[in-house]
This record gives sequence, structure tokens and C-alpha cells, in this order.
Amino acid sequence: MLNNCIYKWNQLKPAVIGFLVILLGILPAQENKVRWQRSTETVHFLQLFHSIQAFHLPTAETMQKGDVQFELAHRFTMPVSSGWSGAYGLDGSVIMHIGLDYALSNKILLSIARRNLEGNVEFLAK
Repeated sequence: MLNNCIYKWNQLKPAVIGFLVILLGILPAQENKVRWQRSTETVHFLQLFHSIQAFHLPTAETMQKGDVQFELAHRFTMPVSSGWSGAYGLDGSVIMHIGLDYALSNKILLSIARRNLEGNVEFLAK
């Protein structure tokens, strides 16, 4: 009798497993009854630049009062035409620029920066 039950179970096992797989696949697909709605309309502003400088030229971007921005830039002096032997300009010396910007208000920004080229220090008010 026990052998007969094991034999029937072995025949039904693929069908039972298939049924469970289908059942488990359908259950998570039930529709979520919670409906979330946005309370206010989202307004997206066009941002042309994400920094106050681009290619070391000032942009129209401003910072909010109390914001601080740290700047770190590198200017490679070896030309790209140096080819593979000069890693296309990356193996040469670097002019490094490091700076700190602080927004006094939404419209006034102060910046101080230094370069390793001749020890130049830059001050900026925007």
C-alpha cells in the first residue's frame, strides 16, 4: 500500500509543483489596493549648468544661502598629441586648482581659490 502511494506521488509531483509555481506567480501580481496620489504638482526647473563655473568661466548658476562648494580641477600641460608614450597628455605635469565657495545669500557668492602655478590666489565675488 505504501509503495502504491509513493508511486502515485511520484506521478503527481510534477503537476503539484507546476500548480504551486503558477499559484505563487499569480499571488504577487494581485493589484495593490493602496492608491498614492501626489498632493501638489511637481515643478521642474531647467538647469543648464550644475556648477557656478564651466571650463573655468562663470555660469548663470547661483547657490542657495549657506551652501558651500569645494572645487578641485586639474589642467594637464602635456599636449594630447604626445600620443601613447605620453598617455595622450596625462603623464605630464598638472596645474592644480583648489577652491572653496560660500553663498552669503541667494544672490551673493564669495570664492577663494589657489593654483600651484606661480602660487596664484584668486578671489571671486558673484
